[in-house]
Amino acid sequence: MDYRVYRPDWRETAVVAAASCALLFAVGYVFFQHAVWSAVAMVPGIWSPALYARFRRNRRLAELTLQFQQLLHIVSSSLAAGRSVESAFRDAVGDLRLMYPHPHAMIVREMEALNHKVHNGVPVEKAMADFSARSGVEDIRDFAEVLAVCKRQGGNAVDIARKAAHLIHEKLELQREIETMTAQKKWESRVLAISPLALIAFLSSASGDYMAPLFQGTGRLFMLAALAVIAACAFWCVKLTDIRV
Repeated sequence: MDYRVYRPDWRETAVVAAASCALLFAVGYVFFQHAVWSAVAMVPGIWSPALYARFRRNRRLAELTLQFQQLLHIVSSSLAAGRSVESAFRDAVGDLRLMYPHPHAMIVREMEALNHKVHNGVPVEKAMADFSARSGVEDIRDFAEVLAVCKRQGGNAVDIARKAAHLIHEKLELQREIETMTAQKKWESRVLAISPLALIAFLSSASGDYMAPLFQGTGRLFMLAALAVIAACAFWCVKLTDIRV
C-alpha cells in the first residue's frame, strides 16, 4: 500500500460529493433565495472528494506514525535483550497483534511483509527502505536511512531505536499540545462561519420584506460578495489553526 495516496472507492466519492453539493445548495438558497444561483453555489462541491481524500490520508499517516512509535519501543526492548535486528522485527509481530487486534492494522501487515521479505533473503534494511518509501512519514524514512547506515558501517542499533522512538513521542506530544491550544479557536472559527448563515436565515423568515431587496437584481451581487468573504475567512481560519510539527 502506498500510504502517501488515499483512493476512496466510488461509494465514498458519491456520498461525499452528494452531501457536499446538498450542503452548498442549502447555503446558496439561504443567501440567494433562487434555485439557479443556489445551483451555481454547488460548483465548489466537485472538489470535495479530493479534500476528503486528503483528510483521510492525513489521518492514516498520523495513525501509522503512532503505530510505528509502538513498534520502535518493542524493537528497542528486544535489541536490548541481545536479539539481532532481524529477530527483533520478527518477534515484534506477536506484540503488535496484541496491541492492534484489528486484522487490517497497518503496522502489523507491514511487519509481516517485512519479515516475509527477510525470510526470502532480502536484507532487513532494504525491506525497511521499501516500507519507508511508501509510508510518506518522515520519521520512518529517517529511521530507515539510519538503520541502513548502521547495518553497513556498524552502530548501536539499540540507541538508534530508542532515540527514534523518543523523538517520535516528543513530536506527537507537541502535536497534541498544539491541538489542545487551538481547539477553542477552531470552535470559535466554526461558530463565526455559521453565524452569518443563521442570521440571514432568521431575518429572511422573520422579516421577509426587509430582506427582499437583497434577493433581487444587484442585491444578489452583494450577497455573492458577502458569501465569498465568509468563505475566504473560513478558509484562512482553517489554515491558521492547522499547525503541523
